[in-house]
Amino acid sequence: MEPLVVVPYVNQQEIQPLKAALKWDVPVVFWEDRGRIGSDLAYQTLWNTNPNRDIILLHADMLPLPEDINNNWYHKLCDYAKRFPEAGMFGTTLLYPATDEEGNYFIQHAGGRFENGEAIHYGGGLDLSNGSASRKVESDKGQYNGKIRNVSWVTFGGVYLRSAMLSAVGNFDPSFHWTYYRDVDYCLSARSLGWKIYQTPVKLLHFEGKDN
Repeated sequence: MEPLVVVPYVNQQEIQPLKAALKWDVPVVFWEDRGRIGSDLAYQTLWNTNPNRDIILLHADMLPLPEDINNNWYHKLCDYAKRFPEAGMFGTTLLYPATDEEGNYFIQHAGGRFENGEAIHYGGGLDLSNGSASRKVESDKGQYNGKIRNVSWVTFGGVYLRSAMLSAVGNFDPSFHWTYYRDVDYCLSARSLGWKIYQTPVKLLHFEGKDN
């Protein structure tokens, strides 16, 4: 059975660009978060609603690259899952919809690592609302192309989750009462059970901070 793409949203307007991009090429469920439970718990609801099926989590504010008119990102992600059965998660390379002087997109997330106990993105640091940066922003110049990388964690957006891994790990730790680090904790739980977490060179645009 094909992996199911799930997309929580708050209002219909925010999902129209993604709906138009995915067309009928990809099996997808758009789920309205009427209770305002937030993206993480919406994902949890959706993977529990679709047991025994691999899940791809997308944010409502994500899009394929403009040139990817056939949704090759989806097929490439599925291919990686078939080739590497030891991995429970496969992250995509998320790009800001902003470019450097050479026309290269800035990287929002290309996997995660830990530094002095802090969860750190490869990439990130750009505030799209005002163009400021909290640290040096990394441009996509092909440095992560063409290779799978074993990473400590991946963000839960643009991520492939294997059903066997979801069944083994279960739901988010209920002691986390709000979002952001739930995905990091989930990755640690998966790794403790022996699952690998791989970062892929599959690319998506992420209009960060504009979804629910």
